[in-house]
Amino acid sequence: VVEILRSHGLNAEGIDIASAMINYAVKRNPGVRFIVGDFLEADYKTAEIDAAVLYAFLHLFPKEIAVQCIEKILTITKHDGVIFIGTTKSDVSSEGYEEKADYGTQAQRFRKRWTKQELETLFYDHALRVVNYEENTDEFGKVWMDFVVQKTN
Repeated sequence: VVEILRSHGLNAEGIDIASAMINYAVKRNPGVRFIVGDFLEADYKTAEIDAAVLYAFLHLFPKEIAVQCIEKILTITKHDGVIFIGTTKSDVSSEGYEEKADYGTQAQRFRKRWTKQELETLFYDHALRVVNYEENTDEFGKVWMDFVVQKTN
Protein backbone atom coordinates (compact mmCIF):
# COMPACT_ATOMS: atom_id res chain seq x y z
CA VAL A 1 0.00 0.00 0.00
CA VAL A 2 2.85 2.38 0.82
CA GLU A 3 4.30 1.74 -2.62
CA ILE A 4 0.97 2.58 -4.30
CA LEU A 5 0.48 5.75 -2.27
CA ARG A 6 4.00 6.96 -3.02
CA SER A 7 3.54 6.24 -6.74
CA HIS A 8 0.73 8.81 -6.62
CA GLY A 9 2.98 11.42 -5.03
CA LEU A 10 1.78 10.97 -1.46
CA ASN A 11 3.97 10.81 1.61
CA ALA A 12 3.48 7.47 3.35
CA GLU A 13 4.92 5.49 6.22
CA GLY A 14 4.10 2.21 7.89
CA ILE A 15 3.98 0.50 11.25
CA ASP A 16 3.80 -3.19 12.08
CA ILE A 17 4.58 -5.17 15.19
CA ALA A 18 6.22 -7.89 13.07
CA SER A 19 9.81 -7.03 12.16
CA ALA A 20 9.72 -9.47 9.22
CA MET A 21 6.86 -7.46 7.65
CA ILE A 22 8.76 -4.21 8.18
CA ASN A 23 11.92 -5.71 6.65
CA TYR A 24 9.90 -6.70 3.58
CA ALA A 25 8.33 -3.23 3.35
CA VAL A 26 11.73 -1.51 3.65
CA LYS A 27 13.10 -3.61 0.77
CA ARG A 28 10.16 -2.55 -1.43
CA ASN A 29 10.22 1.08 -0.29
CA PRO A 30 13.77 2.31 0.37
CA GLY A 31 13.94 5.63 2.17
CA VAL A 32 10.44 5.36 3.66
CA ARG A 33 9.95 5.57 7.43
CA PHE A 34 8.74 2.29 8.91
CA ILE A 35 8.28 1.56 12.59
CA VAL A 36 8.50 -1.84 14.23
CA GLY A 37 6.12 -1.54 17.13
CA ASP A 38 2.66 -1.50 18.63
CA PHE A 39 0.45 1.12 16.97
CA LEU A 40 -1.28 1.92 20.26
CA GLU A 41 2.09 2.65 21.90
CA ALA A 42 3.66 4.57 18.99
CA ASP A 43 4.15 8.30 19.42
CA TYR A 44 2.35 10.33 16.78
CA LYS A 45 1.53 14.04 16.83
CA THR A 46 -2.09 15.15 17.09
CA ALA A 47 -3.69 15.83 13.68
CA GLU A 48 -0.52 14.73 11.88
CA ILE A 49 -1.83 12.55 9.05
CA ASP A 50 -4.23 13.00 6.14
CA ALA A 51 -5.19 9.36 5.75
CA ALA A 52 -4.78 5.94 7.34
CA VAL A 53 -5.02 2.47 5.83
CA LEU A 54 -6.21 -0.39 8.02
CA TYR A 55 -6.41 -3.25 5.58
CA ALA A 56 -6.74 -6.75 7.10
CA PHE A 57 -6.14 -5.16 10.51
CA LEU A 58 -9.23 -4.67 12.68
CA HIS A 59 -10.22 -8.33 12.62
CA LEU A 60 -6.94 -9.30 14.30
CA PHE A 61 -7.95 -7.76 17.64
CA PRO A 62 -10.74 -8.00 20.21
CA LYS A 63 -13.40 -5.36 19.59
CA GLU A 64 -12.26 -3.33 22.62
CA ILE A 65 -8.73 -2.98 21.21
CA ALA A 66 -9.99 -2.35 17.66
CA VAL A 67 -12.07 0.55 19.03
CA GLN A 68 -8.95 1.90 20.80
CA CYS A 69 -7.13 1.80 17.45
CA ILE A 70 -9.92 3.76 15.74
CA GLU A 71 -9.91 6.30 18.58
CA LYS A 72 -6.13 6.77 18.31
CA ILE A 73 -6.37 7.17 14.55
CA LEU A 74 -8.96 9.90 15.09
CA THR A 75 -6.55 11.81 17.33
CA ILE A 76 -3.72 11.71 14.79
CA THR A 77 -5.83 12.30 11.66
CA LYS A 78 -6.39 15.82 10.41
CA HIS A 79 -9.90 17.31 10.17
CA ASP A 80 -11.61 15.78 7.10
CA GLY A 81 -8.98 13.02 7.04
CA VAL A 82 -9.92 9.67 5.57
CA ILE A 83 -9.46 6.10 6.75
CA PHE A 84 -9.57 3.00 4.57
CA ILE A 85 -10.74 -0.05 6.50
CA GLY A 86 -10.85 -3.47 4.89
CA THR A 87 -11.96 -6.56 6.76
CA THR A 88 -13.82 -9.75 6.01
CA LYS A 89 -17.61 -9.69 6.18
CA SER A 90 -19.49 -11.87 8.63
CA ASP A 91 -23.20 -12.46 9.07
CA VAL A 92 -22.78 -12.86 12.85
CA SER A 93 -20.53 -10.86 15.16
CA SER A 94 -18.11 -13.01 17.19
CA GLU A 95 -14.55 -13.12 18.44
CA GLY A 96 -12.13 -15.70 19.76
CA TYR A 97 -9.38 -18.11 18.74
CA GLU A 98 -9.94 -20.29 15.71
CA GLU A 99 -8.03 -22.29 13.15
CA LYS A 100 -6.86 -20.35 10.11
CA ALA A 101 -8.21 -22.70 7.46
CA ASP A 102 -6.52 -21.16 4.39
CA TYR A 103 -2.95 -21.58 5.74
CA GLY A 104 -2.70 -25.32 5.14
CA THR A 105 -1.66 -25.86 8.78
CA GLN A 106 -3.52 -26.10 12.04
CA ALA A 107 -2.48 -22.57 13.08
CA GLN A 108 -4.71 -20.96 15.71
CA ARG A 109 -5.16 -17.20 15.79
CA PHE A 110 -7.45 -14.63 17.27
CA ARG A 111 -10.21 -13.40 15.00
CA LYS A 112 -12.91 -10.75 15.40
CA ARG A 113 -15.75 -11.29 12.97
CA TRP A 114 -17.39 -7.98 12.07
CA THR A 115 -20.81 -7.47 10.55
CA LYS A 116 -21.42 -4.55 8.21
CA GLN A 117 -23.96 -3.06 10.60
CA GLU A 118 -21.58 -3.38 13.55
CA LEU A 119 -18.87 -1.44 11.69
CA GLU A 120 -21.33 1.18 10.50
CA THR A 121 -22.45 1.68 14.11
CA LEU A 122 -18.82 2.02 15.20
CA PHE A 123 -18.26 4.66 12.52
CA TYR A 124 -21.42 6.56 13.47
CA ASP A 125 -20.50 6.51 17.17
CA HIS A 126 -17.11 8.04 16.32
CA ALA A 127 -18.37 10.74 13.92
CA LEU A 128 -17.04 8.97 10.83
CA ARG A 129 -18.97 9.36 7.59
CA VAL A 130 -18.90 6.49 5.09
CA VAL A 131 -17.84 7.97 1.73
CA ASN A 132 -17.40 4.68 -0.10
CA TYR A 133 -18.26 1.04 0.47
CA GLU A 134 -17.48 -1.96 -1.70
CA GLU A 135 -17.55 -5.71 -1.26
CA ASN A 136 -14.97 -7.92 -2.94
CA THR A 137 -14.49 -11.68 -2.93
CA ASP A 138 -10.91 -12.96 -2.71
CA GLU A 139 -9.43 -16.16 -4.14
CA PHE A 140 -10.35 -18.05 -0.95
CA GLY A 141 -14.04 -17.13 -1.28
CA LYS A 142 -13.93 -14.59 1.58
CA VAL A 143 -16.04 -11.50 1.13
CA TRP A 144 -14.19 -8.33 2.11
CA MET A 145 -15.88 -5.11 3.22
CA ASP A 146 -13.86 -2.13 2.06
CA PHE A 147 -14.89 1.15 3.69
CA VAL A 148 -13.54 4.62 3.14
CA VAL A 149 -14.66 6.77 6.04
CA GLN A 150 -14.06 10.46 6.70
CA LYS A 151 -13.52 12.23 9.98
CA THR A 152 -16.29 14.81 10.41
CA ASN A 153 -15.38 16.62 13.63
